[in-house]
Amino acid sequence: MAEEAFANRISLEEIIIPDSVTQIEPKAFYGCRGLKTMFLPSSVRRLGSSAFHSCSSLREITLSPSLMAIEYSVFYACSNLESIVLPDTIRIISPCAFSGCGSLNGIRFPDGLIDIGESAFEGCRSLESVELPEAFETLGAHAFGSCTMLDSAVLGSRIRTIPPQAFSRCENLNHVVLPEGLEEIQSEAFESCENLLTLQLPASITEIDPDAFSNCRHLMLFVYPDSYGENYAKDRDILYSEI
Repeated sequence: MAEEAFANRISLEEIIIPDSVTQIEPKAFYGCRGLKTMFLPSSVRRLGSSAFHSCSSLREITLSPSLMAIEYSVFYACSNLESIVLPDTIRIISPCAFSGCGSLNGIRFPDGLIDIGESAFEGCRSLESVELPEAFETLGAHAFGSCTMLDSAVLGSRIRTIPPQAFSRCENLNHVVLPEGLEEIQSEAFESCENLLTLQLPASITEIDPDAFSNCRHLMLFVYPDSYGENYAKDRDILYSEI
């Protein structure tokens, strides 16, 4: 399907994609504000960037089981999209893929997912929980920033760095599980997570930015004796307890 094939056709509500289609090119349905449902057959192997950008009425989409990536801004500002099932073949969610999907309240990440790009879920205000698979490796900056209803985040065991503002302004966040093996928490990663009351730092941590927990006013860190985490808490005057 050609680039911008149906772009900005605001009266389009539904379309059947034939099995002969193997690619949806970039911006194919960009700005189709009336589009409500979409079914992508298994023949579709690639969904181009911004394919459904600003499809603000889109509530339901069935993705092809042949996809390996959700590309840049594919569902950006699909403000009525409430849920989506990612096929087990997905390994990469690109930057801004679901940014601004304010109604998205749940998503299950497939076991083979290894990468979530910058701002991929930023501003998903209804998203309540995140559980990344064990195979997961790389999280982009702002990935879950301003997910104001997010209350739980469990990170996979292979992740080594939490990037800048990854969970910033997640004001409801109160349960975070950091894996042993995590090495670095970067600038404002948990900035203004006002309901984050406790957090256990793994012994593997070797660097935490001074502003990683800025405006987390009630936070208590659980740390290992004589660890980097304990020294960090002391230096930053953050309440802590030894494990």
